[in-house]
Parts: sequence; C-alpha cells; structure tokens
Amino acid sequence: MAGRRPAGIGRAHYVSRASGGLRRVASAPDTTDQAPAPERWVSTDAELNSVVDELLVQDAYAIDTEFLRERTYYPHLALVQIAWPGGLVLIDPLATPMTPLARLFNSDVLAVFQEHGHWGAIAKSNFSGLRYREPVYRTLRELAMSYFDDY
Repeated sequence: MAGRRPAGIGRAHYVSRASGGLRRVASAPDTTDQAPAPERWVSTDAELNSVVDELLVQDAYAIDTEFLRERTYYPHLALVQIAWPGGLVLIDPLATPMTPLARLFNSDVLAVFQEHGHWGAIAKSNFSGLRYREPVYRTLRELAMSYFDDY
C-alpha cells in the first residue's frame, strides 16, 4: 500500500469546512498529477490528537472507514483512513480510542457525497431541515442552491 491512496478516499467522502455559514461547495481538488502523500500509521492517543490538531486547520479532508462484519452481529470498526492535501493517515481503532475525533466532528462540517451520479450532503446543524440532503442533485451547484431557501 506504500505510495497509494486507499480505495474509497475521494468524492464520496469529501468534507468541506464551512466558516461562518455556507460557502460555495466545490468538488475535491484534482491531485492526480501530484505524488501521493506518504501514509502514517496512527496507534496512540498522542498521535491521534496530533492528527486532529492538523485537520482542524485544514479547509477540506476526506474520510473513509472499514468495518469487520464477519462472524459478528454488529460490525466492528477496523480502520479509519483520513486524507487531506499533503497528508494521509491510517488509524487503528483497536489500538487507540476514537474520542479525539469528536473535536473534529463537532466543528462546522458539511459532508458531500455522490450516489449513482447524484449529489447529496450531511451537515451538522441544530435545524433538522439542514442536516441531510437526499442524493438527487445533478450538480454541486444544485445541491448548494438547495440550502438558500432555508436562509
């Protein structure tokens, strides 16, 4: 896996930070011509806290999770992958508690995803009408415009 981004990192899990309200949503930056970031393995609380501190100042990041579903009634979190421009970490949830990620997920975040060619979003909001958008929008512009009626 050295020198390669894990499968699943990309448009489906692109997260954009909204500072002071909604801003124009853009697709993930094209990094195909850049050398991939070397991955770091995170297995201690100190390393995870350091990663969260790095991510809190990033404008955008991508997150992907892998679960173990064999011989279990409930799936078990087996791996968390987070990528951002210039960084890629693989987090072992069995070696360190995931509680430091709460600081990251409690910040202003808008998660944009694509399903069957249509865009949807999940956002943190106190108003239930802003928390989720079904993946029915053909373009990111249509998705962003769907928020303006509520403001």
